[in-house]
Amino acid sequence: MKPKVLELVQSLTPSEADSFLDQLANGKTGENHLQKLFYNLYQIREDWNNDQKKDLFTSIYLEPYHKKKDYLLRNLFRNLSEKLEDFLELQEMKRELAVNLNLQNFYLLKSLEQFSVAHVALIMD
Repeated sequence: MKPKVLELVQSLTPSEADSFLDQLANGKTGENHLQKLFYNLYQIREDWNNDQKKDLFTSIYLEPYHKKKDYLLRNLFRNLSEKLEDFLELQEMKRELAVNLNLQNFYLLKSLEQFSVAHVALIMD
C-alpha cells in the first residue's frame, strides 16, 4: 500500500515541487531530513514496496534500516504529510483569491479592520 505522503508528493506539479522545496529550505535547520525525504519520494515513480522504505531510511539517516528505528521514518512521513497538506491548502487559497474579487475584498477589509483595532489599542495605552 502506498503511503499517504507519497501520494501527496506525487500530486505536485514540478513548479509546486520546486516551491515546496524552497519553503523547506528556508525553514528550520532541522528540516534537512524532510528535504531528503521529499527529494527521494519525488523520484519514486513505480509501485511502493518495503525495499524502497529501507532504501529511504538508509539514504536519510546514513545507517541500515532496522525495525526498531522504523518510528523515525514514520515520524518523518507524518511531518512531511502535514507540511505538504498546509502547502497545498495555501496554494489553493492563493488560486482562489486570484480569481475571486469578492474574496479578495473580504480579506482586505478583515485585514484593515484588524489593523484598525490594533492601532486603536496602541493609542489607548
